Amino acid sequence: MGNFKETLIWKAAFESEQAKEHQTSVVTLIGVFDKARENARTLVSEIAVDLPGYTVHDIEHLDALWEIGSQIVGQDFHINPVEGFVLGCSFLFHDAAMTMAAYPDGLAEIKVSREWKRIYGKMKASQNGCPDEAAIIEVFLREQHAVRAEKLPKISWKGDVGPRFLIDDADSREKFGDFIGQVAASHWWDHSKLESQLQDKIIPAPAPFPSSWSIDLLKLACVLRTADASQIDERRAPSFLRALRQNRLSNYSAQHWTFQNKLTQAQNRSDTLFFAALRPFPKEEAKEWWMLHDTLKMIDGELRKTDDLLARRRGNGTRFAARRVANIEAAENLRTCIQTDGWQPVDTAFSISDIPRLVENLGGDQLYGHDNMAALREAIQNAMDAVRLRQIVDPHAPEPLVEIEVVRSRDSTLLKISDNGVGMSEKSIVGNLLSFGTSGWLADTAIGEYNDNFPLKSHVSGRYGIGFFSVFMLGSKVEIKSRRFDASPDQTTILSFPEGLNIRPLLCGAEYMDRMTSGGTELIIHLDISKLEEGYWRSESANRFWADTDGGVGELAESIAKHFPASSVPVKVSDGNQCTVIDGRNWDSEPASTFLQRIEGRTYPGEAGAQFEAAVSLITEKTGETVGRATLYPDRLAGRFTSEDKRVCGAVVAQGAKVCAGSFRGMLQGTPVRAARDFGTPLASPEAIQRWATEQARLLKPIVSEDEDQENIAEQVAALGGDIGELKFCEVGGTYFNRDELQAFLKERGEIWVAFSAAVSNDRPRAKPSSRTDTCVSVECGLRSIIDTPMWAHPWPDLREGVELRGIAIEVICKEFGIAEEVAEKMAKVEDGRAVYSAPVPAWQCDDGTIGNVDGDYFKRNMTLEDVDRFFIPRDQRG
Repeated sequence: MGNFKETLIWKAAFESEQAKEHQTSVVTLIGVFDKARENARTLVSEIAVDLPGYTVHDIEHLDALWEIGSQIVGQDFHINPVEGFVLGCSFLFHDAAMTMAAYPDGLAEIKVSREWKRIYGKMKASQNGCPDEAAIIEVFLREQHAVRAEKLPKISWKGDVGPRFLIDDADSREKFGDFIGQVAASHWWDHSKLESQLQDKIIPAPAPFPSSWSIDLLKLACVLRTADASQIDERRAPSFLRALRQNRLSNYSAQHWTFQNKLTQAQNRSDTLFFAALRPFPKEEAKEWWMLHDTLKMIDGELRKTDDLLARRRGNGTRFAARRVANIEAAENLRTCIQTDGWQPVDTAFSISDIPRLVENLGGDQLYGHDNMAALREAIQNAMDAVRLRQIVDPHAPEPLVEIEVVRSRDSTLLKISDNGVGMSEKSIVGNLLSFGTSGWLADTAIGEYNDNFPLKSHVSGRYGIGFFSVFMLGSKVEIKSRRFDASPDQTTILSFPEGLNIRPLLCGAEYMDRMTSGGTELIIHLDISKLEEGYWRSESANRFWADTDGGVGELAESIAKHFPASSVPVKVSDGNQCTVIDGRNWDSEPASTFLQRIEGRTYPGEAGAQFEAAVSLITEKTGETVGRATLYPDRLAGRFTSEDKRVCGAVVAQGAKVCAGSFRGMLQGTPVRAARDFGTPLASPEAIQRWATEQARLLKPIVSEDEDQENIAEQVAALGGDIGELKFCEVGGTYFNRDELQAFLKERGEIWVAFSAAVSNDRPRAKPSSRTDTCVSVECGLRSIIDTPMWAHPWPDLREGVELRGIAIEVICKEFGIAEEVAEKMAKVEDGRAVYSAPVPAWQCDDGTIGNVDGDYFKRNMTLEDVDRFFIPRDQRG
């Protein structure tokens, strides 16, 4: 903008009567500014090199701040020449550090800074890998540009004839540099910091200027931040420049360029800032329209907060003319000046009345299912996340602990969940906890502020941002008391929902007696017993953790132990009379009985299953990482086909919390795959599982006494790709064989048949007595997973290396009978998921001399391809 010296602010500062009285000094000041502007022009031109996706931040944008600032402050704005100089330089410098050129030693200087290390650590943690350096540079420049802007007035660059500064004149640089830097940096502060840092900063002007020319840093900072926020017209996103950069724009950047390219300059109308579009937004630009809508909402909020701040701290005489954005009250209103073409904007954002219905649905089949423990699990998991984060952030953190207390009285039952974790500030409670669908742990400002280490994204279980709201499944009256670990006791914040989500919550500071003496959070739920007793949130396991039973807190402690069998955060459970501590930190080394009892609870088989505890072994990767500890267990003893709360089963665990059950004893570490955390993918690789399965076959062979149970273990081992070793795996005429025994049996045979045990059992002749023949080898069927897999989930693990027991039996038979590989492949041919060939298998010998046949496979010594066609029945010829 070439005519910025024609703007209201410039003229008020440099062409007023008071300026004319000190013409010589003012002219000198303008000369210093003009030179600084030329230097800044060169510096900000580098922004496009480092951040090509960003809208224009060149000298045109900086000059335009004089115009938009004038529209905002209005005709009655008072500013003296010294303030004009400070404001003008802060216009020039506020965004000038969004380039590596703002660092004289370039990337080398940036990389040694703590801020670079912090950003690198955070991005690496969130991505679980090594982030792209260009992406780190972008984040660094964006996050640190305001901090750097404060230093820019006094930073020097090496030149041919000595150091170079943005402000060449040393006297002006020393007199005003610090003030310029503070104002420039303040555009990135929130209003509370702006007020606390600058409310008393009214500085008398230095000589030779009149001392009455005070420099009001708060006023100048308010001009800069409102002007910078509001300057979003087409000059920031010119069409031709966009065409040149289009291949370097992300989708997000392109949307910004689109909506800014359509905007006219803003105009002050009465007390509003009026925005209009040059062209309407068609349907395909609906996202851009809403992005503009949200940007104008932001500007409206900035104007309103700034007006409030100036009115309180400087009085009505300093308030700006524009105090809000026109037509932003409703989307339909904005459409009158920001037109749409062929569609109508409807604001469907969540309102406070939407959330209660949504929370009610959390208890249905859509998410948590009919389980009243789900909400308690979510609350404990949030507390554990907070504790784990504090262990990372705070070098003086206390021993990790979560406390669960049931407090009963005649009129009410309270459930208290307390932790000594990172805690929350008032800002965190409002911005993260109450933002439905936003998981705020990794975004908390405590992370990285006191420590350069960051938790990996996979190490924080709160990922979906909906867990907190599930507590309303248990009761409508809820209170949260929290103090950030680095805050003082008088910064304890209380958030209360006296009537659930039907009215807005109350946020206040804690009274003296309610202040927390250390960091952490306490959640108090007034349990709605009638709703729980009526089964409003029905529990499949009929868990009544709130009830006053003979076992005291035993049932609650047992349930928590089963839900958090390997947590790194101990849980103390009490009710005033009894106390139990659940500690899963040593899950990989503690006695197997202790380990299994915590996982299995009341289904722990005691002496009946004690012998299997000797086979509990670690599951490890080749890197040495331990990813599980478990043993296989026969279906007959486990009660596999009964409900989960009645059978002996293991758990897939994520961050110490159970996410689903499995057909084994012990646990596998994993990660949840959906918000309900009711199904998980184990972390163990197929190779690690195969090695463990092979070891299980060796360990369980001397333990499992029943032949049928050995066959069942062999089926599980084979399905996981392991070697069944010496386990018995097939049956012939009532006798079970291992591989060596089957081979010895076959040596006396010239032919043999193979069938699945289920087919043999189902097709037994019912009308007459019969017995198994000694010509049929029967085996269990299927490639079973050890994880309870829902219908919508993909099977796990990758079973490409797994085999059916039938395959093992056929391998032994082909080797002993000398059957060529191509013959076996032809017999095993499958089309459309079904076997092409089958043979009648003589499985049952009836007392009347007849034979009962089932479908299966036939083998004879030295079998040929022609024999397959002779003895097998093709699928298309079966009756």
